[in-house]
Amino acid sequence: MLRADEHRRERVATVVTRSAGGGVATFQILGPRGELIGTVVREKALRGRGLRTRWTVTQPGGPEMVGYKGRIVWWFVWWLGAALVALVRSFSAVNGDGQKT
Repeated sequence: MLRADEHRRERVATVVTRSAGGGVATFQILGPRGELIGTVVREKALRGRGLRTRWTVTQPGGPEMVGYKGRIVWWFVWWLGAALVALVRSFSAVNGDGQKT
C-alpha cells in the first residue's frame, strides 16, 4: 500500500500481484476505493522479447508505456569485458605470472 501521510491514515494506492511465473509478472494498481488505476507488467531479460528487462505500464483508456532496464551498450561491454578477463586469466595460468622469487 502507498500511504499519503506519515501517520498512515490515508491510502493512495494498493499494488496487487495478478500473476507471476515464467519470467513475467503482472501487477494491478488500485486506487483508494479499489478502482483500477493501471497495470504493470515486468518481463525478465532473455525471456522472449529481448536482452533487457522490459516494464510495460498501461492505464485504462490511456496509451501503453514501455521502459527497459539498463542500456544495451553496457550489456555488451560487460560480456565482452568478462570474456577478455577470462582469456587473460587462462593465459596467465598456462604461462605462469612471469615473476620469480
